[in-house]
Amino acid sequence: NGAHAVVHAAGLAHVNNMDDHSLESINVHGTKLLVEAASKSGVKRLIFISSVLASKSNDERDKSTKYAHAKRDAERIVLSAHETGRFEVVILRPANVYGPGMRGNVAFFMSLVNRGLSLPLPESESKVSLVGVRDLSDAIILSIEAGQAAGRTYVVTDGLEYYINQVEVEIYRTAEREIPTLKVPGLILYFGFLVVEFINKGFSVFNFRLPIIGGLSRRTYYGLFRDNLHDNSAIRNELG
Repeated sequence: NGAHAVVHAAGLAHVNNMDDHSLESINVHGTKLLVEAASKSGVKRLIFISSVLASKSNDERDKSTKYAHAKRDAERIVLSAHETGRFEVVILRPANVYGPGMRGNVAFFMSLVNRGLSLPLPESESKVSLVGVRDLSDAIILSIEAGQAAGRTYVVTDGLEYYINQVEVEIYRTAEREIPTLKVPGLILYFGFLVVEFINKGFSVFNFRLPIIGGLSRRTYYGLFRDNLHDNSAIRNELG
C-alpha cells in the first residue's frame, strides 16, 4: 500500500532441472498474484525483470528451456495488466548479469578457478552479451522514472561483446592463477556435460539436486560455442 512503483525481481532462476510445477506456481502464478495485489493497492507502474531467454522461448533450440517459457508467460500476464489500464508496465530483459552475489555457470567456473580445479576451455570464437548488476540497477531506476518507457520491453546489456575465451583469461588473471596449457577437446567437454545432464535428471526423479553440478547441462556447452549476443539499442536510445 502506498507504493508508486513495484520492481518484480522474484522467481526461480539458475536451475536447469526445476520441474514444471514449481516454475508455473512461482514464476507464473506468483506473478499473477503480484499483479492482482499491485492493482488493488493503486500501484502506478510495475517493472518486471524478465530475461533475454524469454525472447527465445519459441526458438526450436530453446524448446526444452522451461525457464524461458515461464518468463514469457509471466510477461504476458503483466502486459495484459498494462493493456487493460490497471497500471503501467515496463519489461526489462537483461543479458547474463554479473556482479557481487552472482550465480550460474560463470560463477561456478570462477569457483573452480579459485580452487585450482578447472581445466582451460577449448578455443572458441563465440561471443556473449553481459550486463553488470549496477548497470541493470540504473536501467531499473530509469524505467521507473521515464514516462516514455510505459508499455515497452527493453533488452539490457552493457553494449559490448565479449569473447568466451576473453572472459576466461580475465577470470584467471583476477584469481592470480596461470591458465593451464592443456586444452580440453570440445568433443570430450560435450560428452562430459552430457553425462552430468543425465546424472542430474536421474537425481531429479527423487527430488534430489547436487549443488555442485546441478546447473550444468548440454546447454552449458552450447553457450561456449554459440554466439549469445543481444541488441540494447532501444533502451540506449529511448532512456539514455
